[in-house]
Amino acid sequence: SSTILRILEDREGNFWFVADPNDNGYGIACLDRKRRWFRCYDRANGLNDAVNDLALDAGGRISLASGAGVSRFDPDHGQFVEFTVEDGLPTALIMSLTASARGHLWVGPWFSQQIATWERETIRPVRCPTPFIVVRSLHEDQTGGLWVAGAANSGSFLWHYDGQDWEHISEGQGYHGEPVETIYEDHAGQIWLG
Repeated sequence: SSTILRILEDREGNFWFVADPNDNGYGIACLDRKRRWFRCYDRANGLNDAVNDLALDAGGRISLASGAGVSRFDPDHGQFVEFTVEDGLPTALIMSLTASARGHLWVGPWFSQQIATWERETIRPVRCPTPFIVVRSLHEDQTGGLWVAGAANSGSFLWHYDGQDWEHISEGQGYHGEPVETIYEDHAGQIWLG
């Protein structure tokens, strides 16, 4: 594939690449740096749809967001195990993931009013302020607050969730309603939007 959408380095120093599915298929590959070879993953390895995002959780597990749910890599079997609505996801269409320093995974779907948190083996829905079309990006900051960016019928949005209450970030706080594809926090705790 010619377009790489995401890159992640796992604990063993391997690089995982998500390629644009429009280029040629599912587009997930791992560069094993010790063996110096690429391994591509597809339906035979448990992937059932194009990959939108990937995350490495505090336990060192690779998870993928796709149009079929969330898939977690099982290194012992070289397979991805799929988790769906039946396992607690708000929808099967998952766009974004972010790993928490506290050990859980945040899940951002399409067409819902809920995101989800995945702690240990439990997926729990978290209700958002309004229905949305898509959650494009999630980021848990140094204080444990969650930043959520996406699109709704009313346009782009940016929210902050402190674990109990949601805050709509507005123009008065420096957000002018542009679409946000990525959220980054620097070492000083400053949030950057791209």
